[in-house]
Amino acid sequence: GGSRVRRAGDTGGGRQSQLKTRLERAQRQLKKVIRRLPAGYKINIVAYSSRTKLWRAGEGDEPPQLHALTKANRDAACAFVDGFRADGVTATDAALRRAFSVDGARCFYLLSDGFATADGKTKIPTEDILAVIDEYGKDRRVTIHTLGFRGADVEMMKAVAEHTGGEYSDID
Repeated sequence: GGSRVRRAGDTGGGRQSQLKTRLERAQRQLKKVIRRLPAGYKINIVAYSSRTKLWRAGEGDEPPQLHALTKANRDAACAFVDGFRADGVTATDAALRRAFSVDGARCFYLLSDGFATADGKTKIPTEDILAVIDEYGKDRRVTIHTLGFRGADVEMMKAVAEHTGGEYSDID
């Protein structure tokens, strides 16, 4: 088996006038990452704005799984990313809870261009995000690498990476 990787892509958008441009930037970057991952890597993707949406949900009562990056899966993952829609909310806490539901995921890449909010206005404190990680990650060690676009909550993104042994990177 290959490495186990999970990706969470923020489809929140912040200010309405910038939604499309910021979303397109996030889509381009995430598709670039998907295309560059070696064959054999296993991924799933959580899109998030006001709600979360998995690229591949579990069947029946089964938890969501990771999927090997075959050519067909790589193309399907990129098509899923093309379908992201922004609504100005960045529900990072909900995205992380959903990411932890993916069976076997040991590494997350959290992409964001905004501040974690549940309503598009009220910032979710960094401590609350870290508490979600501690609660949902208590039974397995997960490394979370964070990638922040211009406008991201850099303090929170760096704290999440440091808390989990990951790295923070700025993205253009």
